[in-house]
Amino acid sequence: MDEQTLRRMARDRDSDVRLEVARHVGTPMDVLRQLVRDPRDAVAQAALDNPGFDLRQARQLVIDADYLVKRQIARHPELDALDDEALVALATTDEGGVQDALANNDRLPVARLWNLMPRMSRMFFLKRTLARQAHKLPEQAERELVADLDTEVLRGLAGSSTRPESLEVLARHRDQGVRVAVVANQATTMKTLIKLARDRSPQVSSAARARLQPEPGKTSDLDVKWFFGVLVLLVVGLTFGVYQLHEYGARRACGDICQERGLVFARLARRGGGGRGSDTMVGCVCTPAQEAVTDPGTAPSNRDAPPGCSLEPDKGGYRCGTGHVLFSDPVMLGWVVSPAVLLVLLLLSGLLILRVREQRRWRHSSRSRNR
Repeated sequence: MDEQTLRRMARDRDSDVRLEVARHVGTPMDVLRQLVRDPRDAVAQAALDNPGFDLRQARQLVIDADYLVKRQIARHPELDALDDEALVALATTDEGGVQDALANNDRLPVARLWNLMPRMSRMFFLKRTLARQAHKLPEQAERELVADLDTEVLRGLAGSSTRPESLEVLARHRDQGVRVAVVANQATTMKTLIKLARDRSPQVSSAARARLQPEPGKTSDLDVKWFFGVLVLLVVGLTFGVYQLHEYGARRACGDICQERGLVFARLARRGGGGRGSDTMVGCVCTPAQEAVTDPGTAPSNRDAPPGCSLEPDKGGYRCGTGHVLFSDPVMLGWVVSPAVLLVLLLLSGLLILRVREQRRWRHSSRSRNR
């Protein structure tokens, strides 16, 4: 289909014919600009969606366009292709539908518009739009918006910001709608939600409590943190048991073992060369009591070893109780596991106490509001 035919069909009374022209890939740009103003929305939208429609050449169209055309352009997937003048004209319109379309368009050049703001005479419309995409703003720009007096700006900021410090400030704002938006924001921290759960407004507090309560089949962030807390303390408890309480229990057991055989406990026997290798405990080193040594010149032998002991010349005494200081022994295993179990029980008790106290606060605040 040649260009002349397309131009003639673009003026046809039948809107279906104009729709075909708007969709045709060979339609010239000036014809597409004409069809964007078509009274039938489908024709105008098809012209905007045409691959040949170049927003860089649509400055005057944006400036002179009516509400419907501006709203369609605000939804365009290549919105950032507009030049500064057209972008300013679009962003400062007082039509709510255009503002909504801009705020919901992922291609809105937020940082660029913020830098253009000093050139605008109606900045409050733009601030409301930019606040709804605050996650794209520079940190300094967001700080300025947090201090803004326009409630609509703050509500948009509370719903889109991803900076916890900004949300914490907005959570203390006097406007209920701002605080409700903070509760709905997925970036709001658990600390801020807990504060809002005690808010004076029933709408804010109930929404915050709903966020704090996990959905059926899901786990809250607080539960996840407590789970990892239990896991960390369990590891610490086991480590403490292995390197501290196990040795303490082994020394106590060795003292009893040596005493039962009329010997004196000297030290723990360990694996490795001369006790200098692994720290694995394999028995007790017992030496004869001083008064039991009748002939210092006589070297002891295995025949002289008490029952359950063997002579260990390199260790300077007898090795006894080999099987009583290992992890396989129930008593030794208890020394290792008991601190970890105790720590976990203490932690779970603390969690239960905190949950009960928090529920009591919520019930108390609810009763106070209902009076």
